[in-house]
Amino acid sequence: MMNVKLDHGSMERRKSRFTWLVLFTVQFSLSSQQVLRIGGIFETRESELVSVEELAFKFAVSNINRNRTLMPNTTLTYDIQRINLFDSFEASRRVCDQLALGVAAVFGPSHSSSVSAVQSICNALEVPHIQTRWKHPSVDNRDTFYINLYPEYTAISRAILDIVTFFKWKSLTVVYEDNTGTSDAT
Repeated sequence: MMNVKLDHGSMERRKSRFTWLVLFTVQFSLSSQQVLRIGGIFETRESELVSVEELAFKFAVSNINRNRTLMPNTTLTYDIQRINLFDSFEASRRVCDQLALGVAAVFGPSHSSSVSAVQSICNALEVPHIQTRWKHPSVDNRDTFYINLYPEYTAISRAILDIVTFFKWKSLTVVYEDNTGTSDAT
């Protein structure tokens, strides 16, 4: 058995060194650049190489990375998966691939059958699922990890009413596109 005798000054120096080492380690870990990977699942149609949603997603990530004040010690990267429209099985496979890569959140897809499949997996694994399409609020609200960036229909209706009232319009034509890309006018 080794008998070590430490004086008070030696002990204080060791405590001081240890404190500085801990502070240096914490400062280094806080100041070091972190990479955060997010997933994007986008539906493609035969007529388009890249969807508008995918372009907007890439643009947003690029802008966030360029503006160092938003996330100063973090760089966003992404994993994009493209699926065929209405293919919920493929959407399920692709989200599992992304989760295996360690994505922190998943954006998309936009079609309801694919959304449900991805949302179910994200809820089960407690990964945020972010959408930009309208979704009717569910009564039971089991979608704990579902984030919808699309404004509620009441807010959109109110905004349209405010514009019509402000300009004192007598008639209005609304052109819209539904989730399947079908345009219509009312």
